[in-house]
Amino acid sequence: MVTRLAGATLRWPAFLFWSALFMKIDFSFPSQHGTFSDALHLPDDHGLSDEQIEAMKQQRFDNWIAVITAPPVEEILIAE
Repeated sequence: MVTRLAGATLRWPAFLFWSALFMKIDFSFPSQHGTFSDALHLPDDHGLSDEQIEAMKQQRFDNWIAVITAPPVEEILIAE
C-alpha cells in the first residue's frame, strides 16, 4: 500500500509508523454556500487546548468563506 501525504509517498510500514505519531481531526461546518469539510493533522503530543483547536478549525472555515465570497478579480490583458 502506498499513501501520499503532503507531497511525500509513504509505503505501508512507514504509514503505520506515521499514523502512530499523528492524529487526524476531521471536521465540517455547514454554511449557506455548502458544507466545508477539512481535517487537522497534529502530533499526538501537540499540547494544544480544545479552545486552540476549535480556533484553528474556525480560522480555516473563515478563510474558506473569504475565498468563495470574494469579488471576482478582473483580468488585465497584456498585448504582445
